[in-house]
Amino acid sequence: MLRHIFVGPTHPGCPDDAMLDVVNTLRELPGLVPWIRDFSVEKTFTWSGTQAVVLIAEFDSQADWERYMHEPKHLALGDRIKNVIDLSRMTVVQTDA
Repeated sequence: MLRHIFVGPTHPGCPDDAMLDVVNTLRELPGLVPWIRDFSVEKTFTWSGTQAVVLIAEFDSQADWERYMHEPKHLALGDRIKNVIDLSRMTVVQTDA
């Protein structure tokens, strides 16, 4: 199993409702990408000092993760959130699940 962790900082001054819209948009992923085995996405706490959306997705294999990374439906969601999430400052890591 492989765990994919995405941390997407927001653009400065991003309102809370825009972050919630991103969370709700990203929650569509498991329905679009059936090889996601486990999934969660949340926004950071306001008091944490960093405004960001954190997504964790688990896959059975590296091959499934690679399919996800190139899946057009996944990439299309990135286009929908880029006005809120500063993709130039995102962090993406993979770990054992």
